[in-house]
Amino acid sequence: MSNDSPALLAKPGTPEMRSLFSIAPDVTPTNNGSFGTVPKSVLNYKIDWLKRIDSNADVYFNYEYDAELDRALLPVAKVLGLSDVEDIVFVGGATQGVNAVLKSLKPILRAQGRLPSTKRQFIFMMSTTYIQVAGAIRHTCLNDGFEVLELPVIFPMSEAELLSRVAG
Repeated sequence: MSNDSPALLAKPGTPEMRSLFSIAPDVTPTNNGSFGTVPKSVLNYKIDWLKRIDSNADVYFNYEYDAELDRALLPVAKVLGLSDVEDIVFVGGATQGVNAVLKSLKPILRAQGRLPSTKRQFIFMMSTTYIQVAGAIRHTCLNDGFEVLELPVIFPMSEAELLSRVAG
């Protein structure tokens, strides 16, 4: 996927963005971290990879997997506007990634001279946040001096209303 791919150019919440995914028309996705969808182009690419892996899984996982994972970091770095891959990693799942970020938050802010702070500092989440992630956020807030800012989300709610509440 290049920096000018439709998935990066389409505005969130628009029919143009929605058309890039295989989401049922009557569904408003709000949990893309645990079991969300990917753009159709990514799904097709994934299917091609699964066929390649299935053709000789032993060789792939024993001899090719690590090199392919390392090679995949460069396109991700480019999409993120980074010139190298030193500051990015792949994680096993959303909860693992959130935990890594939360554990590094206080040391990073301290290194930037933003801690200690006289201002209240918040970590934002919605009331629908996955329970393990919400627990990690609350733990970080309790132990590292942040406060939770939680947006109550009660369904049914339209996608437009949800986006408005987050932005507002």
